[in-house]
Amino acid sequence: MPKRSTRNEKRVAFEGSRYDHQDADGQSVVSKRAQDYPPIRRAMVQTHPETGQEVLFINEQFTRAIADWPEADSQQRLATLFSQARQSKYHVRFRWQKHSVAIWDNRATQHYAVTDYGDAPRRLHRVTVQGDSAQ
Repeated sequence: MPKRSTRNEKRVAFEGSRYDHQDADGQSVVSKRAQDYPPIRRAMVQTHPETGQEVLFINEQFTRAIADWPEADSQQRLATLFSQARQSKYHVRFRWQKHSVAIWDNRATQHYAVTDYGDAPRRLHRVTVQGDSAQ
């Protein structure tokens, strides 16, 4: 019976290797997805459909600039808003335990996953509820 390779041996075999995001025709998967789902402009201030409250609909991961603003002004304003959102007084820190379930409303919450779980395995199931379209 052939010797099975260990996890470490498999990892070493791929060290330094890279891969391309291409389909079978050699086309960039990322470029094709961008064509299928082009960038859209969203209102920064939106009305929450259930509470009626105005919410600031931006997040640091995806919001790159404020449309039609001078670049320097846009970056300064976004930096201020993101800095505000990072203040601990606006945070909820969920402490995972066995059988935990966390649910939040992305229309009024900025989710930031902290990678503090080390090598522990995680099983996640993401559910997106179909609802109102962005305003």
